[in-house]
Amino acid sequence: MNVDQILDLLEDSDLEFEDDDDYDADPTFTLTNQHGNNILCESSDSEVELEDEQLETGRQLEKNVQVSVDDSIMRNEKGDTSVFEKVKWRIQSFTSKTFSEKVPKTVPVGTPMEYFKKYFTEELYELAALCTNQYYMENTGKVLKTSSIEMKQFFGIHVIIGCIKFPRLRMYWSAKFRYDPVASIMSRDRFFQLRVNLHFTNLVSDEMKKNNKLWKVQPLIDFVRNRCLSIERSSIYYSIDEQMIPFLGRCQIRQFVKGKPRPVGLKNFVVTTSDGLIIDFEIYQGLTTPFPDKSLGLGPAVILRLIDTIPEGSSVFFDRYFTTIPLMQKLVQLKIHGTGTIQMNRLQKFQFKADSKMKRGDFEEIVSDDKNISMLKWKDNKSVVTTSTCYGGLPTTTVSIWDKKQKKHIDVQIPNMISKYNEKMGGVDHFDQMMEYYRTWLKTRKWPLKVILHLLDLSVTNSWFEYLEDCKINKIPKKKIKDLLQFRLEIGECLTMATPPPPTCQNTENDGEPPIKIKPPAPIPGDDVRLDGYHHWPRAMDLKAPLSCRYKGCTMFIKVSNQLSNLNIYMEVNLTIFGSYKN
Repeated sequence: MNVDQILDLLEDSDLEFEDDDDYDADPTFTLTNQHGNNILCESSDSEVELEDEQLETGRQLEKNVQVSVDDSIMRNEKGDTSVFEKVKWRIQSFTSKTFSEKVPKTVPVGTPMEYFKKYFTEELYELAALCTNQYYMENTGKVLKTSSIEMKQFFGIHVIIGCIKFPRLRMYWSAKFRYDPVASIMSRDRFFQLRVNLHFTNLVSDEMKKNNKLWKVQPLIDFVRNRCLSIERSSIYYSIDEQMIPFLGRCQIRQFVKGKPRPVGLKNFVVTTSDGLIIDFEIYQGLTTPFPDKSLGLGPAVILRLIDTIPEGSSVFFDRYFTTIPLMQKLVQLKIHGTGTIQMNRLQKFQFKADSKMKRGDFEEIVSDDKNISMLKWKDNKSVVTTSTCYGGLPTTTVSIWDKKQKKHIDVQIPNMISKYNEKMGGVDHFDQMMEYYRTWLKTRKWPLKVILHLLDLSVTNSWFEYLEDCKINKIPKKKIKDLLQFRLEIGECLTMATPPPPTCQNTENDGEPPIKIKPPAPIPGDDVRLDGYHHWPRAMDLKAPLSCRYKGCTMFIKVSNQLSNLNIYMEVNLTIFGSYKN
């Protein structure tokens, strides 16, 4: 090798393609050679490399020129070599496929609660009340006496807390900053008592605990996921990505994903429509995650698991964490179109043109010999490699992009594969963005509670996306469409206003008598407010009985209060006590 060839190899190395979002790429992914020995998917010195002269000659011919025919044969777990044979690449253009939008069924637009009830059903509240009562009885020997109605109020308070946020949870019940839509529904101690003892299952076998690390919240996962699976697949574009359930405490399945806004927590693999509506998900729990096919590695296993319910002919988009060439071949067999970015060490011996020989907007495209898979390298500020079974480089579009070196906008050509990927890939990110606006915050060391609240936020946000889709079908004016905040507050209000359960025991001596209501005293203001000298004139109150004076050390009863702070301060003829309090 001469110096130029070494520089070209360094230019084409995967160091230039590092991305924080893909930091946790599957380290276990391996290929097998013809002798059945595992080899890493990286270029080695023994691989056959094309000379620069051969590449230039091939680019001049442009069409029907074979450049690589020596790819390894993929074997499945049983050793069968008939699944993925040799892949041959040719430098030529790929004919992009066209898709026609499906006509969705017309469904009347419902209320926010009608959408949310499909996720959190009456059966779910009854299950939560039953298991919570059992857990409390087993641990304390006392009766908790919670009900499905109280469970609704409990979750409704969390929905409201996600919209109206206080720095501390107890401030919703404090005397100064009391928030009645929360504090009037449930007492503070009762709220924390339910939160500590909340359960969805109790009687679980040891074998299930071993095989399913999410057994504590599995019933709730099933309820929410079953609703997602029942959503009509009216779209033809879907995106698959990972979602984080933020949690900083101890947990066996906690993950760290560098570059994420919330990098620490449980990892949730999600498939959404291109607009952001979740149709399926799978929380990652390590080796016990129920992936049907793990023969191609972790990334492809996630894709094959989440496309189970996607109809044939659909187009799926994913990032380079999941993409491999054998996965693309598998998608062709399943009649599912796939498009995704790919890491350089998974290209299987083909060397694209070096970055130093490409200008901004240039791209190079190759096609498999069976014309089912296209692979493309495009140069922007940095180069990116994508592969697809339905899109190629043509036709290109021209966009105006700011150039830092020239300090002006320049026109850059974007291949069709890149523009489609940018347009349809952001479904999961869009959903995460909307959910993060009003996420139910809660500090806890118990990971099941974090998962429960995440699924609550997921259900509310997904209900809103269903509502938007129905509004779009029914052509509702934009001014009449509820935003996520209003949609969420209506759900919280409906849950908290649920009819309270009848009393479990009654005192026969007090039957027919109204309960005695004790009015809480007004909070004492701080010194800055008390001594500011503004609007503190005495005000006479129309009361049947006098109230005790709030001044420290005074034992008098009066019917006069302070105009601003509403405190009862005793006034003598010379206003001694009132003046002492205000000065």
